[in-house]
Amino acid sequence: MAQSITPERGFTYAANAIRGGWKGENPAATESYLDKVKFTSAAIRQTTDNGNPVYFVACDYEGEGKAGVRMSQRFPAPAKPVGNDWKDNFCSAGVSQCAFKFD
Repeated sequence: MAQSITPERGFTYAANAIRGGWKGENPAATESYLDKVKFTSAAIRQTTDNGNPVYFVACDYEGEGKAGVRMSQRFPAPAKPVGNDWKDNFCSAGVSQCAFKFD
């Protein structure tokens, strides 16, 4: 789902999923781009929020020009890469090859 932030400020994106949902935005978007982007990569990451660990997966979708979206979802534990296409928690082989799981 895509929603305009303001006429001058791009779009936000959301996708419902198990364990919550995926969220993203493209502040430079002049249209939704949902039908103009394709999956390019996924990354398993960790950061902190007020000293607490935050685990998430970010997926990039790109197209021509400004067409691009980064979708991310937080998880209660670190995701584990599935398959041989992941290198250092990064995968750009294709959406099917960039699967991940939880223990």
